Order: sequence, then C-alpha cells, then structure tokens
Amino acid sequence: MLGRWAAGQLGDRLGQRRVLVPAVLMAGLGTGLLAVAAWGAAPLALLGAAAFGAGFGAVQNITLVVMFERTESGAASTAWNIAYDAGQGLGAIGFGALVTLSGYPTTFAVAAILITICLPLATRSRRRS
Repeated sequence: MLGRWAAGQLGDRLGQRRVLVPAVLMAGLGTGLLAVAAWGAAPLALLGAAAFGAGFGAVQNITLVVMFERTESGAASTAWNIAYDAGQGLGAIGFGALVTLSGYPTTFAVAAILITICLPLATRSRRRS
C-alpha cells in the first residue's frame, strides 16, 4: 500500500515512467533479500519483504497509469486486469511448483532473477516518454 502511494506521489511529480525502473529494482532487490533470508539470514526477511512489497505495489500502480496514458480507453483497464490476474495466478503456480522441487531459497533467487530481467522492459517504457 505504501509503495502504491509513494509511486503515485512520485509519478505525479516526476512522471510515471521515471519511477518504473527504480520500482522494478526495489522488487528484485527485495526478492533477492528474501532468498538470502531463506538461506539462513532471517533478519533480512523483514527488510526483503518490505522492499518487495513497496516495489511490487509501485509497479502495480505505475503500469496501470501508463496503460491508461497510452491507450486513453476503457480497454486498458480490462487488459491490465487480465494480465495482472493471470500473471499472479501463473506466478503462484510456478512458485509453488519450484518450491516443491528445489525449496524456498532457490525459488526466491529464481524469482529475483525473473523480476530483474524485466528491467529492459521498464527502461524501454521510460525511453518512449
């Protein structure tokens, strides 16, 4: 919730696309910290969860606003919600399957890598503005 609020405040001042890359980085860093915490550094769990939550909330907020800016239609809301819900569902299934096969530390590490490889998409979005 705080990530979404901060993203809205910063996005209004700086432009939505300028906030997207740092938000993706924060989500990736938070997930990486969760991976380290799962390998035995438990004090990092709260910091990782907070960073992931803030980054994820910010990305959620920013991507919806950017879609509205690009399309100027109600179809953007439908497309974003379908993509968001499908991504959450498929991500949860994939995360659960990978946890079963390899455990939490590896799964969080893989999730951190997958989030981080989205940076070129966020950077591309920023260049379009």
